[in-house]
Amino acid sequence: MIQPNQYGTEKIQNELLDIMKIFHNFCEKEGIKYFLYGGSCLGAVRHKGFIPWDDDLDICVDRKNYSKLVERFGECRELTMHKKLWIYRIQKKASTEIRGYIPTLDVFVNDNVPDSPLRFQMKLFRLSALQGMLKEEVVYKGFSFKNKVLLFTTHMLGKLFSTEYLRKRYDVVSQIGNEKETECVHCSNIFYRWIRKKYPSDTWENAILVDFEDAKFYIPQKYDVYLTICYGDYMKLPAVEDRKPEHVK
Repeated sequence: MIQPNQYGTEKIQNELLDIMKIFHNFCEKEGIKYFLYGGSCLGAVRHKGFIPWDDDLDICVDRKNYSKLVERFGECRELTMHKKLWIYRIQKKASTEIRGYIPTLDVFVNDNVPDSPLRFQMKLFRLSALQGMLKEEVVYKGFSFKNKVLLFTTHMLGKLFSTEYLRKRYDVVSQIGNEKETECVHCSNIFYRWIRKKYPSDTWENAILVDFEDAKFYIPQKYDVYLTICYGDYMKLPAVEDRKPEHVK
């Protein structure tokens, strides 16, 4: 049980922990290999559980386990999985809002980085364009005039195609490079600022069970490699003013 904290995240974290326990047991039963990802992996290493101000959970799988997860998830009776934009999101079937947000587990996918730098850049360009076309709303704040024009253009182009078609194209482009083994992988369905980050392929070969609150979940055995690439000095806490929940009101 998550104890009350100054960020008001304890109720949502308790719900997320329940979701993750169900998801972990489902993956163990179905033989699906997953890892805690992003801030969830960081929380497991630095806090032995949630980052105190965190209000979501992230996991990642490789393409093979992703396909198996999507195919078999109907067997998980307590949870539901739906696609939001280009990301699958897992929630309790009987979920309710907490402070304006439904507790959600996001599913990210690791795909190969083409060894050719040019081919990788082309892949990134196509993924970024598809993200712009799939967005339901566009937030222009913080972008340069040039990028605002690009955002507007891709958003308007997206109206010419169905969401189903664009999602299929996103899956096809995401798998560019998967036809053979490559030196690096990247998360192909995360938001654009993170897609460019590359990790040595063997980062995700082996999983270890670690403490996470009152449970145990999987993180990559080479978590130091992953977290250093993502966050640099990941054991250092952010500035106090940056310790804010991302989703809850």
